Amino acid sequence: MHRKPPGHVRDVRDMTDTEAGEWIGGADAARILKLSPRMVQRYAVEHGRIESIKAGHKRLYRRADVIRLAAELGSENRAQLPAPAELVPIGELGGIIERQATQLAQLSHELGRTQGRLEAMQQALEAAERRAVYAEEQVKLLMAPKDEPEPPAEPERRPWWKWLWGER
Repeated sequence: MHRKPPGHVRDVRDMTDTEAGEWIGGADAARILKLSPRMVQRYAVEHGRIESIKAGHKRLYRRADVIRLAAELGSENRAQLPAPAELVPIGELGGIIERQATQLAQLSHELGRTQGRLEAMQQALEAAERRAVYAEEQVKLLMAPKDEPEPPAEPERRPWWKWLWGER
């Protein structure tokens, strides 16, 4: 494979009209390769694997080199990079922060209520479990065979004066 020397750059003014369709921008090259624009630039400038030209402040890449590199890297099997985050004007930023703070407070309140309900349910469940254990013990006692003899009955209580004079 023929590689261009690192940093090889052609001048856009040297292009013919037929060559103009062979060049694509950095965003298009990044989309095809499923890489960041900075990685595309590294493959072009530092590694010399994509021929590139400078067009003012932009860099253009040869379409054929980009497609060849995409096949080498297996870009069709790679997930697409997420789109870069949009910039928010400073004037709107205060409103966004206020809405998020309000939403955070509401969610925090809802979380506290939910935690309170959960604790109450746990306590009710523990109480129900204790009652079930007690009920099981009572059933076992009631269902247990009566092997033990009846305890002797208490002697009849006599008034103190019968006991003192020895009467029965």
